Amino acid sequence: MRRPRITGRDVAVAAGVSHNTVSLVMRDSPLVKPETKEHVRKVIAELGYQRNAVAAALASSKSQTIGYLIPQDTVNAEIDVFRNQMLKAVELCAEAHDYYVLIDMFVDAQRARSLVSSGRIDALLVDARISHEVVEKLASSHIPIVLIGRDAGDLAISWVKADEEGGAYQATTHLIQGGHQRIAFITAGEADHQIVRQREQGYRRALTQAGLPIIPEYIVRGDWTFESSYELSSQLLRQNPRPTAFFVVTELMAAASLQAAAAMKLRVPRDIAVVTIGDSMWVRYVQPQLTAVHVPMMEVATQATELLFQHIEESISEPQQITVPTALIVRASSKTRKSRGAGMRTGQNG
Repeated sequence: MRRPRITGRDVAVAAGVSHNTVSLVMRDSPLVKPETKEHVRKVIAELGYQRNAVAAALASSKSQTIGYLIPQDTVNAEIDVFRNQMLKAVELCAEAHDYYVLIDMFVDAQRARSLVSSGRIDALLVDARISHEVVEKLASSHIPIVLIGRDAGDLAISWVKADEEGGAYQATTHLIQGGHQRIAFITAGEADHQIVRQREQGYRRALTQAGLPIIPEYIVRGDWTFESSYELSSQLLRQNPRPTAFFVVTELMAAASLQAAAAMKLRVPRDIAVVTIGDSMWVRYVQPQLTAVHVPMMEVATQATELLFQHIEESISEPQQITVPTALIVRASSKTRKSRGAGMRTGQNG
């Protein structure tokens, strides 16, 4: 015969506590004493109780699910280490709160608005690459929204992001301190993309503060692909005078810059230094290893998800803004005689 399903009330009777206490223990509520939690959890394990998510949702008028709106990305989907880290962080946080994650790939604003009004999710995380116009349309939603990786401008929405502008400033300053004056910036995407714009602002600020000119011909824009960066790098290296350093906006594109230099028999970093942003495992799998601004996207995603749950639980009501520091990790692709004795990790963002 099929074994009857163990219910929360069965656990309550066996543990000698109320049904409400069992529910609080399942949510790891701080309202329950540690010794009571330990006792109830022991009974749960002995009985093999598993929480009925559907019944819990009906009882609480909540779906026990958060949404995560991500962009369609046919270029970098297979190698996007940071997106995978962010997804893992979101899922781990959700699991800790006894929630599920519904990942929705952005199609259009109407579909996104339908998701937030459907009752299928209690709150929504929005990826940095979802446009500001779409976020504006979602801002009036009745459910909490937190942006991951970008700020909300003048919208009353919580956000958590990395210090992109500060990291770019730090990377460019590192090159300047290494003796470079002709530093090219290889970027990608639309000029108004918030993260790309902030990285360019950091690059420009460092040059300006050092009294160096910003050369328009040294700022070039690709389409996020290895091939576009290879072509742009090759064009820059054929200029006269050519740059002595590249600041490349992504790791994949920086790897293309290394290959373009090698094809022209140029040595990195003696003939051309290269720095980038990201610092995933990929930067250590190329030769020479890439100097990179470490962007802690797993921490960003963790903080954003925890912030979302604070809104769900109504422990906060006002929008929150959090900026997570970045740090420059110096490796072989930019080391000079000045920097070789300086260690691997530089200070905080200037």
